[in-house]
Amino acid sequence: MLEPIYGSEPDPSKLYSLKCYAHEPYSFAYYIKCSFDDNLSKLQIYRGENVASIFIQKLEEEMIWMYSDYLSKVVEMMPLTDEQKRHFEETSICHICEKLIEHEKVFDHNHQTGAYRGPAHMTCNLNYKEPKYIPVVLHNLSNYDSHLFVKSLALNKEELNVIAQKLSMPNNFAKRKDFLVMKNLN
Repeated sequence: MLEPIYGSEPDPSKLYSLKCYAHEPYSFAYYIKCSFDDNLSKLQIYRGENVASIFIQKLEEEMIWMYSDYLSKVVEMMPLTDEQKRHFEETSICHICEKLIEHEKVFDHNHQTGAYRGPAHMTCNLNYKEPKYIPVVLHNLSNYDSHLFVKSLALNKEELNVIAQKLSMPNNFAKRKDFLVMKNLN
């Protein structure tokens, strides 16, 4: 939405740019894609006032919910089927690094679902960690849109790290301890 800007008239004897309108966003939409349970994937749409601050608020609420209810908990591995047991016994390739397993073959499983993923080297299994952040991918962040909500990101005085390709073009943001990272899709 464009809001008129009222102010003093420029001096016509000098070169000038006249700002007539300020862009006030009126809506946003985002899609959460869950990698381990598609029932948790969802589309969020908002239309109304205070778009930038409500975008950040809703996104943070979603991230806190996802992290506390799912990503911070480890689900034990489900019992193996006969087929999975046979696969584990017959397979000598680590499903993580794809190299031959000569010693210390272990079961690897998804810590959010408990599903068996395959045989792995013990060191590969121990080093295979879920990230401690939730990536948020944004379209057009490095062009126009970032200025619409960067102020809202920094308002609540938490640490905000901005990684820019150029000084005027923020590319990545990291905020809220270690579990929210925003990245540019471009």
